[in-house]
Amino acid sequence: MPGLHLGLGLGLQWRARAAGGGPTPDPLAISGTPVLTATEGEAYDGFTVSASGGTAPYVYSLIGTWPDGIDIDPDTGDISGTPTESGNFTGLSVRVTDAASDTDDLEVFDLEVTAALPDLTYISTNNSNGAGTTTQTITGMAIGATDADRKTFLCIAFRHSSSSRTLNSVTVGGITATRLANYASGTSGNCEIWAVDSGASSSLSGATAANVVLTFSGTGCSSVVGIYRGVGVSMTAADTDAAPTGATVTVPAGGAALVVAQAGGTGANGLSNVTENYNAVNGTLYRAIIGSKVSAAGEALNSVLTVLPSGGTVTAVALQSA
Repeated sequence: MPGLHLGLGLGLQWRARAAGGGPTPDPLAISGTPVLTATEGEAYDGFTVSASGGTAPYVYSLIGTWPDGIDIDPDTGDISGTPTESGNFTGLSVRVTDAASDTDDLEVFDLEVTAALPDLTYISTNNSNGAGTTTQTITGMAIGATDADRKTFLCIAFRHSSSSRTLNSVTVGGITATRLANYASGTSGNCEIWAVDSGASSSLSGATAANVVLTFSGTGCSSVVGIYRGVGVSMTAADTDAAPTGATVTVPAGGAALVVAQAGGTGANGLSNVTENYNAVNGTLYRAIIGSKVSAAGEALNSVLTVLPSGGTVTAVALQSA
């Protein structure tokens, strides 16, 4: 009976629709391949997750304690950013939630963020400071491009040919620097390292050059000044030494060091396993050597800073990151 067949078909369709029938959606699923390593202060390579099944639209979120600086776009599932802390972040995941409030999580993984290497950059050297006056002014000395967390380090070697002299103060752009370490070799000379805050909170913020003023206890001093820019570098006195065999300093993994050395004679001298940014005779009095070392993250502890004299007394000052 055609009429009965048609009526039965319409009735079945009506009951299916009334019961929420129709094709059953595939189960909600999330997919993506996490990037498991990053470096503090550098852009994370990132990855993107996607969803299938369930009921669109989808919303994505991070699960677990992720490093500060990394986030997710809730609409696209794109994970990106620049981590501002280091460490091993475990038990991480990414979740998708659909319009029906169903969820699915990516398989749990760990993210290793390596600590940033110190940014210790050589900027300039001035060796034209004569011995005639108590106050020596270097006009417009380069101190490097601006950074929010910048310190300016001054590596200073000076010599006095007669009586003992001391370096009483150092200013950079009118700001008084702090002496971090020094070695005085009696009546012959000194090696010193000074520092001044030149970051965002300093009046030197934005400055690429400044007047450097050295004030000595008397006349007769001849000096060499080397400038380094440090970003995220905390320096402490590591070693001071004066010996014919020089000074050896251990630099930790991910650490940095500065060295100032001078020899009583003007013969060849050098630093072992250190970048020499200045090595020259200053006038006819002495050879001054200024250098730096940055130790790669994960590098084993190494005794890497050694002054190699060829004659005369060598004095050295070294600093390393805390």
